[in-house]
Amino acid sequence: MHQTIDYIDQLTFPPQGHVTIGEANSSLVHISGQEDPKRRAFINTYGAQRDALQVPSRNTPLPEPPVLKEPKEQETGFLGATQIPPKAWTIDTVKDTIPAWVPIDTIEKQIRQLGVDKYFQSVESAWNTARDIWNDIREIEDMGDKLAHLLIRTIAFHPFHPVLAIALWDNSVWIYDLSHKAWHASPLAHRTYQSRVMTLQWKPMSGTILTVGCEAGVSVWHVYRGKYIQDPFSGRDNTPALSQEKSSTSPNFGKDPTWDGVSRFGCLGVDQMAWDPRGELLAVSSSARSSTVYIRDGATNQIAELAGTLPHVSRSKTSPVKVSILTNKVCVLAWSPSGEHLVVGYQSGLMRVFSTATWEAVDISDLGGAVQSACWTPDGYNLIYTLVDDHVIRALHFEKRGGELNWIKLNYVTLSLQENDIRRYQNEGESPAKTELRRRLGGVELEDLRAFGPVEQVVLDPNGERLVVRFRNTDLLGVVLVRPTGTPLRDLDIFMPLGFIRGPASRQTHQGQSLGGEVAFRDPKVVAMSFASRFESGSLLSLAWESGAITFTPFYYLSQQRIDTRL
Repeated sequence: MHQTIDYIDQLTFPPQGHVTIGEANSSLVHISGQEDPKRRAFINTYGAQRDALQVPSRNTPLPEPPVLKEPKEQETGFLGATQIPPKAWTIDTVKDTIPAWVPIDTIEKQIRQLGVDKYFQSVESAWNTARDIWNDIREIEDMGDKLAHLLIRTIAFHPFHPVLAIALWDNSVWIYDLSHKAWHASPLAHRTYQSRVMTLQWKPMSGTILTVGCEAGVSVWHVYRGKYIQDPFSGRDNTPALSQEKSSTSPNFGKDPTWDGVSRFGCLGVDQMAWDPRGELLAVSSSARSSTVYIRDGATNQIAELAGTLPHVSRSKTSPVKVSILTNKVCVLAWSPSGEHLVVGYQSGLMRVFSTATWEAVDISDLGGAVQSACWTPDGYNLIYTLVDDHVIRALHFEKRGGELNWIKLNYVTLSLQENDIRRYQNEGESPAKTELRRRLGGVELEDLRAFGPVEQVVLDPNGERLVVRFRNTDLLGVVLVRPTGTPLRDLDIFMPLGFIRGPASRQTHQGQSLGGEVAFRDPKVVAMSFASRFESGSLLSLAWESGAITFTPFYYLSQQRIDTRL
């Protein structure tokens, strides 16, 4: 039987005013400044740190994107992308589908005449249903606004090159090459057809294709290496220069990026997008507009629909669940590392696991809520996930027995400071133990403690051994060690929290809040995280901060795979 283990009383916070520069063999390194001896020792052992990037504020004019050629006729490219996308779907274009207002007494009369009192016992229930429908329609208009205030919308590492894609507040996507410490010369932008960028995904097994989930669908780009500029945001003359890589024999080396157009699906406002590991199938959906997952075959451009009401094989540990189309919108898509399964999480609290061989599905309905974030371990046996408005880190272990997919819940962990913890700490009397508590909490006064809130995102490194946790209400990031399980399962414990990452302090005045004539600054929080697919001696995490900074945090450790290789 699984259990939840709370580690908050065993963890030490980074000291106030310190910055985390990385991990050294299961120990996070926090420094007070450039002259800190721990920084010099870290560099002497592992090499120089990667420089942080800084994107400009909204008041800084950005370089103009290149003018894209518009074809005279509709052309179809990769993923069925067309350069004449559909008209944007707004309230004005769907107003004819909204029924005219009907008086409450008329609704009540119709309910009695239709004999459906057993479904709607009062006018109140009918009103609640109508209100839910209207709220859903309002979400259509508001789609994408959740990212509109951010300087950096999202980031994504290339599947095998040290290249990072960065979507900015103006919906342009910039490419940074870590190996050359330089930016690609041209941004990826289209003023008309690439608005409200919400997600980025590089195509696996491809060196060039980047897909951008946006309002119109999926914008498809071909990105080529070789032409760089040092600082596109400085305002100085940045003449693009070709790289001197003599090893490159690609005919596309040094070419400007090309836009295939927008791949159209049955939904607009794509914020859920995932490639299968082979780069053959692209799954997309819209969490505000659709309960359907669309699967597009990159080779044939054919689209299959996995509807929220699709018939399925249910072997839930509770009774099968019937989910309303209004509450069954997609919130998570996650392919297993082998591509054998696609997990779809719905806002109703249902998780559906599709077998990609037959597209039959089994349901897991006893999760306790809607899935907020999810990632597979590289061996394909474990799915790590969190729930909406919840602070617990959870995991399911999957195995096939007798040809059927079975699962078991692993032990959960939490490393989130909650209101109950704060009250407990503050109620302790003055004593040596309370002094030690202040030290463990990074020197912060107990009166200034703030709850971390629920988990917003979890990301797992390519080795499957470092899990980074982003919380809603704190700038600290949790780091959890993950133990590979294999099969058969021998132990329910796979998590061991390591500590917390603290980022750079805020230098931006807009982060402050007025308090009695003074301005109190809070440190910026992380808005997006992405692990590099390859990194020698561990893993490399990229963090995008509210302040517009992008930092790189290395984790130096000997992975289990390398240990096994040496044996």
